[in-house]
Amino acid sequence: MRVLLSNPPWFIEGGNRWGIRAGSRWPFTLPCGSGYYPFPFLMSHAASYLRENGIEAYMVDSILTRESYNSFIKRIKEIKFDWVIIETSTPSIEHDLKLCEDISKYSKVALSGPHATTFAEELIKKPYIKAILKGEYEKNSLELLRTGEEKVYDYNLTEDINTLPFPYRDYSIYNYADHFPVTPKGPQLQIWGSRGCPFKCVFCLWPPIMYKNKYRARKPSNILEEIKVTLKNFPKFRSIYFDDDTFNIGKDRMMEIC
Repeated sequence: MRVLLSNPPWFIEGGNRWGIRAGSRWPFTLPCGSGYYPFPFLMSHAASYLRENGIEAYMVDSILTRESYNSFIKRIKEIKFDWVIIETSTPSIEHDLKLCEDISKYSKVALSGPHATTFAEELIKKPYIKAILKGEYEKNSLELLRTGEEKVYDYNLTEDINTLPFPYRDYSIYNYADHFPVTPKGPQLQIWGSRGCPFKCVFCLWPPIMYKNKYRARKPSNILEEIKVTLKNFPKFRSIYFDDDTFNIGKDRMMEIC
């Protein structure tokens, strides 16, 4: 079984603007050449989880590489993936669906992400969409690939996120960046120390839609082990950025991490 986890190209205005989708809680477009590249955590976690369970899983972030549409479709046509899983967003959905029609000529298409989760019953009716993965999609993507059933896969949240394998990373991670004015120059390692948020702010999308408002914190020892393993394999990072929904919860836990 061969699967591609994809953050596909997203260009508009004749290629003068590109989009930010997977890895961002607020997808949007910006002028070509901008330096904001959020790490696609759910996609990378799903890739490592599938690999750990014997699936031939590949992850390609075409937003990071600024891959052309022609190159993107050529890969799918030539490699012949059994499934292509795309993480969608509402701002990009019309664009995403057009791409899905092209992808469906060569591979079965599954959708994930907040838009697909919210509008699952509507999207599954489209003939070129074969499956929807609701919420975080490590476990339900494995279920899809093992059963092959064409349907909506409901939430299957990991209760203890300390049991998940660390996200898939290769040398492309040196190009991801979520910089602030005070961030040191050079490569930045992006980390999740938890998933979700215990608060229920009415304006917030990601925790209620992707995690059903279930907050789960990683143990400090688990976080530090990921940092150690990552820095051993990729030693050039100059800073670490915690990209949690809400990071600073629990004074004792924060002190232990520090």
